[in-house]
Amino acid sequence: MNRRQALKNLAALAALAAAPSGCRKRHTIRGAGGDLVVISPHDETVRLELTRGFETYARKTAGRELTIRWQPARGTGNIMRFLENEMASAAGGREVGIDVFLGGGAPAHEKAARSGITQAVEIRPDILAAVPETLGGVHLWDASRRWYGVTISSFGIIFNRIGLKNRAIPEPLSWKDLAAPAFNNLVVMADPFESGSARACYEMILQRFGWREGWKTFLRILANTGSVTHSSSDIAREISSGQSVAGMVIDTYAYVQIDTHGPAMIGLTLPEGETTFTPDPVSVVRGTPRLDQARLFVEFLLSRDGQKLWFLPAGSPGGPERYNLWHFPVRPDVYEAWGSRATLKQNPFTSFATLAYDEEKGMERGRIISLLFETACVQNRRLLKKAWAGVLHDPTGAAAALFDEPPFGEAEGFRLAKELDDPIRSEVLEEAWYGHFKKKYLEVIHETSGG
Repeated sequence: MNRRQALKNLAALAALAAAPSGCRKRHTIRGAGGDLVVISPHDETVRLELTRGFETYARKTAGRELTIRWQPARGTGNIMRFLENEMASAAGGREVGIDVFLGGGAPAHEKAARSGITQAVEIRPDILAAVPETLGGVHLWDASRRWYGVTISSFGIIFNRIGLKNRAIPEPLSWKDLAAPAFNNLVVMADPFESGSARACYEMILQRFGWREGWKTFLRILANTGSVTHSSSDIAREISSGQSVAGMVIDTYAYVQIDTHGPAMIGLTLPEGETTFTPDPVSVVRGTPRLDQARLFVEFLLSRDGQKLWFLPAGSPGGPERYNLWHFPVRPDVYEAWGSRATLKQNPFTSFATLAYDEEKGMERGRIISLLFETACVQNRRLLKKAWAGVLHDPTGAAAALFDEPPFGEAEGFRLAKELDDPIRSEVLEEAWYGHFKKKYLEVIHETSGG
């Protein structure tokens, strides 16, 4: 285990220990066998509405009084480390304390499945038959039944209309717009080590524009970054506060801010042909002593009753009780039956030109993107900003070409990504990439300063 991993493990435990406990106290044990324990990055509004919906569904379909005890956590990275620690404790003889993993994006659930953290669970055939296998080439559920997409999320650019207008900056329509000099120090980004949605956005840039042009775009956006957060939800809140004017988020977080502050202040662009819809899954933790309850929860989430909660207005028949949840359901029949009454009018199955996204490619190089972000932006932040300031005086000159150069070719990147599984090799590569970017930035600074 390298230094960063050790520190992140400690941070994960601290974050979970400090997570708000009000929701856990409110949802008390009321059924034989205890309550279902679900770990999730979803906020309290989602947790409250799903708890109420599941209780009703369990009574109606199983004749049982069941409820949920939530283990909230900030960021997918924290959740994965918590589950890994949970599995290590269970291997020592302790009962598994988490039953279900909900949310966090498909790559995290795929990783959990491959690592043996989660298990295959068969659900009712009539429920699964209502969910298409793919959307735009992206799988909506795992063929081995280890995870099931519950909602569909897209990724876009949230922006503060007032902040842009005050600076005479046009509203961004493409990922590339965030790389423009006008956005210098005005972009907020999330750490891909902690945020699966951030990592997905960065991968989409690379896939849409190709490795060389994509890296140039990505690095220039990094250079425009004024702050780095732990999660996509933090980005949405920072944009609403006016601390930054643009950032990359899951669509849901932007819809919440638009609902709260109004469309005159907050906007969202889903870059046409540059983004895609991906599933946000649920999976069942291996060794759970509450397997039947966990299966019932998965079936609830994919049932019509569960799906309607995600996009019907609060207080409407069949919808959430108090809060709009702003998520796209994963079942096409739900749009056909209730789409006209939904808070979200778009139908991802019929009305959006998406990026032809390569899932396998995204999963293979997810960790390498995270480490490149760390070494290029976080560890060398001062030099990055200074080099970028020099490039801005001549954005198409020789120094700019040096600045934009990828650290290695795409094929080499896939080879190196496999080496990151070895913690010792990962430490060596991190040190090498840190040195590479430091040297490059110093050369750009020397070139642009006339030295």
